[in-house]
Amino acid sequence: MADWNLADARRWADRVIPDVVRLARFKYFGRWEIAVALFSLALVALLWTYSIDRARYELKQTTDTAVRQAHTLARALDVQTTTTLKNIELALELVARDYMAGKKDFQLNESLATKLIDRRMSRELAILDERGQIVLTVSKVQDADMSGREYFTTLRDTPALDLYVGKPIQSRSTQRWVIPVAHRIDGPRGEFKGVVVCGVDPSYFIDFYNREDLKQKGAITLVGTDGFVRARRAAGGDSFGQDARPLLYSKKEPTADIVYKSGIDQITYYLSYRKLANYDLIVTVGLSVDETLAEVRGRLRGYLYLSIATTTGLLAFGAAIVVVSVRRRLEQERTQNQELLRQAILDNISEIAWFKDAQSRFLAVNQALVKLCNRPLDEIIGKTDADLFPAHIAEAYKAGDVRVLLEGGSSVTEEKIALADGTTQTIETIKTRVQDVDGRVLGTVGTARDVTARLLEDKERRLAAKAFESLAEGIMVTDKDKRIVSVNKAFSTITGYAPAEVLGLFPRLLQSGRQDAAFYEAMWKDIDSTGFWHGEIWDRRKNGEIYPELLSISAVIDDGGEVSHYVGVFTDISSLKRYEERLRYQAQHDALTGLPNRFQFQERFNGMLVRANRQGTQVAVMMLDLDRFKHVNDSLGHAAGDQLLQQVAERLTCCVRKGDVVGRFGGDEFAVLLENIDSVQSTAGIAKELLNAFASPFSLSGHEIFVSSSIGISCYPADATDAEDLLKNADAAMYRAKADGRNSYKFFDADINARAMENLLISSALRLALERDELVLHYQPRVNLSTGKISGVEALVRWQHPELGLLPPLRFIPIAEETGMIEAVGEWVLKAACRQMRQWRDSGLALESVAVNLAARQFSRPDFSERIADLLEECGLEARYLELELTESMVMREPERVVQVLRELKSMGATVAIDDFGTGYSSLSYLKRFPIDFLKIDRSFIADIPDDVDDVAITSAIIAMAKSLGLQLIAEGVETQAQSDFLRRLGCDHGQGYLFSKPVLAGEIERMLRSENTNDAQAYLST
Repeated sequence: MADWNLADARRWADRVIPDVVRLARFKYFGRWEIAVALFSLALVALLWTYSIDRARYELKQTTDTAVRQAHTLARALDVQTTTTLKNIELALELVARDYMAGKKDFQLNESLATKLIDRRMSRELAILDERGQIVLTVSKVQDADMSGREYFTTLRDTPALDLYVGKPIQSRSTQRWVIPVAHRIDGPRGEFKGVVVCGVDPSYFIDFYNREDLKQKGAITLVGTDGFVRARRAAGGDSFGQDARPLLYSKKEPTADIVYKSGIDQITYYLSYRKLANYDLIVTVGLSVDETLAEVRGRLRGYLYLSIATTTGLLAFGAAIVVVSVRRRLEQERTQNQELLRQAILDNISEIAWFKDAQSRFLAVNQALVKLCNRPLDEIIGKTDADLFPAHIAEAYKAGDVRVLLEGGSSVTEEKIALADGTTQTIETIKTRVQDVDGRVLGTVGTARDVTARLLEDKERRLAAKAFESLAEGIMVTDKDKRIVSVNKAFSTITGYAPAEVLGLFPRLLQSGRQDAAFYEAMWKDIDSTGFWHGEIWDRRKNGEIYPELLSISAVIDDGGEVSHYVGVFTDISSLKRYEERLRYQAQHDALTGLPNRFQFQERFNGMLVRANRQGTQVAVMMLDLDRFKHVNDSLGHAAGDQLLQQVAERLTCCVRKGDVVGRFGGDEFAVLLENIDSVQSTAGIAKELLNAFASPFSLSGHEIFVSSSIGISCYPADATDAEDLLKNADAAMYRAKADGRNSYKFFDADINARAMENLLISSALRLALERDELVLHYQPRVNLSTGKISGVEALVRWQHPELGLLPPLRFIPIAEETGMIEAVGEWVLKAACRQMRQWRDSGLALESVAVNLAARQFSRPDFSERIADLLEECGLEARYLELELTESMVMREPERVVQVLRELKSMGATVAIDDFGTGYSSLSYLKRFPIDFLKIDRSFIADIPDDVDDVAITSAIIAMAKSLGLQLIAEGVETQAQSDFLRRLGCDHGQGYLFSKPVLAGEIERMLRSENTNDAQAYLST
């Protein structure tokens, strides 16, 4: 616009006004133009109708999704909060019951409180008498008056209310804010005897709520029916105690989904609230309306802008079609008037010449181009390059035309042109843009001449220069006097010298000093005699660094047969040398810990033995294995296992002397070489240091865990004289240390070797034991504690070894698990127990079930359920007579899969028991999901009852929990009548142990059952 002047305006008017007149003459708005306008308007109407409907649909979908999300989350929080309160209520009920049962002797200590209530939930537990005085508490506060507390007065005045969750208060003992949860204590006649109360940390609820995804402005609130907030999580932070009564006044239904503006933070929510079924509490979940609709509102704004832009484009497009339609007629008139002029000009040019329009169509050509194309003139005019030449050549011609049309002026280019005989020539083309007097572009005019020969010579020179500069190898050219005359780019990259710094100098400035004068004399002697030398040499860079290179030197002979130049080509092989060194290191070291691997360890071991033999000294080798390393991988993952191995390697390395060797053979197996040991005592001292290195915990991905190790030691020359036997002996000693309880060290002796050989023989013989039918089942009765009668038996496998006699399961089951034969043994036990049970039932014996212990590997089979069904069908036994026992660790390993498998077993009719309950780690939330029938209390909790208070409390809690879940209980290891009587009083259903019978053969079980039928069972069992 800065260059616009009066002359430009006059020229524009002279050009446009005639066009306007012509448009009027041609009846500008004809049928075609009107149809285009109406079609454009119709598209605009359809566009806006669709956009409005889409906006309404997305708003409704987003709102419905938010309401469903809030409702679902509220229902989940309802269940979780109710479950948590039920667990607290159960714990408080147990304390109240035990307190009333043994009021004078009852002790409320922190250990008992920890067993009953999660420490993360509450650190306070107290018992108040009927006057509101604290009589027992975990904290130091005693004899405090709590009679004015709301929870005390409410429970005292409301006999029908068992549990009360109060408003947050400040604890008198810890001065921290807590939510009091109290349970009423009633006397034998229902009279009020006090309350048992625990202070629940509000953060326990808030921490749970923080795990939910409510975006930035969502809120979750636990509020009492009195209208006061117990715990709240929202954008403004965590809080409690606020007044939320307006919410309660707005809705009276127990469950509702509403749009509600909070009086606490003034945010409007899609709110879903639920009244807890058994407690005076309400859970609310609110999703911010503004935050929920923010994304869809943004999209709707985008739709609006897109619709506006599309409308503008459609209308503009319709208008453009009308204008183009009319202007095309005017262009046709101008074109016809100029054709004669173009042809006259081209006919007077001797070189190839042509004229093209703006679309690169030939409008006129001279005879030179007609001859070149070998076509008649009428087959050229109106055609484009694509019609006359191959596609790749035509595209290049077209690109040149476009460039000239856009940039203006003249363009000199070189182009390929196809000749009539099929060959091509390179022509130098000069193209110029053609404009009319008004500055409008009409097309291009061009001439061309053959430059093929000249370009070929130029190309060969450039190619040689490019190759010289582009090679990755350094190139140095010297004259016959060995002065440098040329170097390439790679030379400078490798040596650090710029070309100007070396031209005219001798190559010896690169010498490193590693090769002496004799080396260079021999090299030049070879070059002078053969004209070539190739080899590895060390040179020096400009910065002083020396490096290896692979060098080739060739002599250049001129036409007279004399040497004119020398050409040296070299490659920097530093990276290759480093790679070879790295491969050598990796072949000899463990990739994870960096310790010597088995190959390197063996080499150094052999070297130590040679020196020890020569010097008359002793050498000790230790095999070290981590105890229960598999548990770390299974529970924390293999990444944590790798961290543990790295930390173990560091600690072991710090414990040994300089010159000793620590290696890793794979997995969790390490080895230590000790050279020049003085005595067995010094070796034992080092072994103790290695064990002590495991005393402090290992930090693995945020977890602090303790891991022990077992060490086996073998000494040279006392135990063996070669490395292989010493390692084998140390390995055998290590397994003896594991068998003796782990976390210890053992020196090799002949007994260890014998035991290892015995284990090997047992492992081999076990494969034949199944074929030879050497396994036998013993059965231990399970007695109903109420009736004293046998309710079932447990099948226990023994091995009748032909040489070693009757072997207990501990002697061969671990070997079966290690060798993978446990599945075959477990299959045999299942089949034998089912067949025996079928025989008993056919004999008319009233036995409820036979219990079979399952191995983890056996239970983890994908087709386990199908296999049980096939086995029952094969044995002809109804599933209700088979009881399958699993350990806690087995069911907690893959809880989701376990639930599915147990459901399949239950659908058949089989019963399921959890064995050794209490010794593992069980989640109560999972336990109640498992479709099980029995819990077997581990014998470790039964052994000291009723004398041990802790075991009594744990056993009572397990029995109460099982009863609340509808499970039957079996107590293992019952050996005294006092234990049996105590368990019966607690409500335990069944007992199993030596008090009733040791494991016996099937015939003895049949005698017991028949004796019961004749009312002699008690007399028989007492003998």
